[in-house]
Amino acid sequence: MIRNTMKKKNRRNKMTALLMAGSMLLALTGCGRNGADHITPDPGVAAFTPEWENLQESEDFTYEEFMQMNTDFSIRLFRENYRNADENQNVLLSPASVLFALGMTANGAKGDTLSEMQQAFMYSETLGKGMDRELFNRYIKEMGARFTNSEDVDFLIANSLWVKDQENLKLNEDFSNVNEEYYNAEVKKAPFDDSTVQDINQWVNENTKGMIPSLLDEIPKDVVMYLINAMAFEGTWEDAYEDYQIDEAGKFRNENGEEVTVTMLKSMENVFLSDENASGFVKYYEGEDYAFLALLPDEGISLSDYIDSLTGEKLKEIYEGREYTSVDVRLPEFTCDYSTELKDSMQALGMELAFSPEADLSGMAESDEILSISRILHKTHITVDRTGTKAAAVTSVEVKDEAAAVVTEEPKQVYLERPFLYMIIDTETAEPIFIGAMNQMQK
Repeated sequence: MIRNTMKKKNRRNKMTALLMAGSMLLALTGCGRNGADHITPDPGVAAFTPEWENLQESEDFTYEEFMQMNTDFSIRLFRENYRNADENQNVLLSPASVLFALGMTANGAKGDTLSEMQQAFMYSETLGKGMDRELFNRYIKEMGARFTNSEDVDFLIANSLWVKDQENLKLNEDFSNVNEEYYNAEVKKAPFDDSTVQDINQWVNENTKGMIPSLLDEIPKDVVMYLINAMAFEGTWEDAYEDYQIDEAGKFRNENGEEVTVTMLKSMENVFLSDENASGFVKYYEGEDYAFLALLPDEGISLSDYIDSLTGEKLKEIYEGREYTSVDVRLPEFTCDYSTELKDSMQALGMELAFSPEADLSGMAESDEILSISRILHKTHITVDRTGTKAAAVTSVEVKDEAAAVVTEEPKQVYLERPFLYMIIDTETAEPIFIGAMNQMQK
């Protein structure tokens, strides 16, 4: 577990907001005995450390291009998942959580299975090129280091690898070492009984600060391994809302046309976003390393159509073309809980073999079993209010045994009083850590 608690000396005394990004869970197959034995990581294995200043960038892929690749994946994944969602449903994903999860999983893939995974999330539409697994590992470690080294937020990243304690299953040493080195993953042997369910749920609860109290109800008999990633981000609005900026009688028009009463937060921001079909704004968290970004489609353009047209390159253009001017903003307080299965979305992105009997995940362990991914579960939660943001996400990859500002006189206006797209972004790169669509508010 890596935690940064550096704080600005003159930091304002505001209530902290909590942003959770992820728990990834990878399941394999087998049998075992009692007790969860911790396997001590190699003392020579480094945790996430701020080494990016000394990192030699590849001639084929710079770190900035890696982050653009992540943005491309984020938008593609969200776009595919939104297409599969129920009509008018609120949708929320944490692409950053999914990337850490799939990165660890890919370290056990081989052959065409690995190639498809690289095509799915190690390839940039914007740049028209992809990267190899080894460089991806180096850069994702760098990303984790930069996230946890922010001076104004408390950002925690934790990874663990749980292995069923049985005679015919031996964890591949290279697979274990690479996940320890680049993901700082703890490795634990466990019986995979009810006690393991409790231990995993306790680990998840602790590493998501109680936002996700449990992940498992039971462990299927054919499961022999879990890889779990958790992130927690804690920050506050840079400019807090005062009482006079809170309208308890605000209005929001849902996608189905129904008008509901909401608590509307009113503020004057200084970053305006726009393209030919939408307008939006950026509202910073303390320190300005992270921000809330919202895009409101123009009247007559549905949120669904706008999302369908969005790409990673387009988001980059919108963010890089931001205008520093006064923006009259209305942002509703809202809460969203979302649960989805990402198998269809990842298959649409080209990752098909990993879900089939032809999958080659033999790099994970020496075993008689033929391993493949059965499903990818993703659950998220977010609350946006006057103090900041609280959000959480869990990503579960289950592997089965196939054998078994400048002030203007007239400020811009962005009133989020109808369906809108929103993100929690890294302000240096515009990479979405969370991305969501708000279609309907509760009465």
